[in-house]
Amino acid sequence: MLPNGEIQFLGRIDQQLKLRGYRIEPGEIEAVLLAHPNVRDAAVVAQRAALTAFCTGDSLDVSKLRSFARKSLPDYMMPSRFVVLDALPLTSSGKADRNALAAMTPAIDAAEETARSPEEKQVGDIWAEVLELPAVGIHDRFFDLGGHSLLATRAVSRVNEAFGLSLPLRTIFEKPSVAEFAEAIAQARETAP
Repeated sequence: MLPNGEIQFLGRIDQQLKLRGYRIEPGEIEAVLLAHPNVRDAAVVAQRAALTAFCTGDSLDVSKLRSFARKSLPDYMMPSRFVVLDALPLTSSGKADRNALAAMTPAIDAAEETARSPEEKQVGDIWAEVLELPAVGIHDRFFDLGGHSLLATRAVSRVNEAFGLSLPLRTIFEKPSVAEFAEAIAQARETAP
């Protein structure tokens, strides 16, 4: 309470957040990640309507960590990005500095492959722009990166415009990775009159 009698809202005491209509407690996700034998520390923050998991540990493989988390977490709690750090930034009280983490822009993971074809490159660029990410790897799945049905509609429309095709919206649901979607483009081009 301020001296003039007004109440100033400083935020929640817990870290609970609401994302795409779901109440999410980042601590529950962090507990799952900490159960992985190679994870030393973990913090999960919301960035642009998506969850990003920041982890420290020895020999962490992002794809294996993602698979490990997927076994225990429902889709709406699954982080879109996994970022491996040497150490988490800490507050003066020694807790993870969530504000500093939220301000970080996760780069494409080094383990993720880059485009192998012009189609994969262009689809990856379109998805990165639609999802407001710096880059998208060819094995990244659209909905794991924070995509939802409205963004999927925009992405498919942009791809159709770029390639002169008319792929249906369901394609992105059936072929959710850049590599799979690029294959659908190649198949559509082969069968086009």
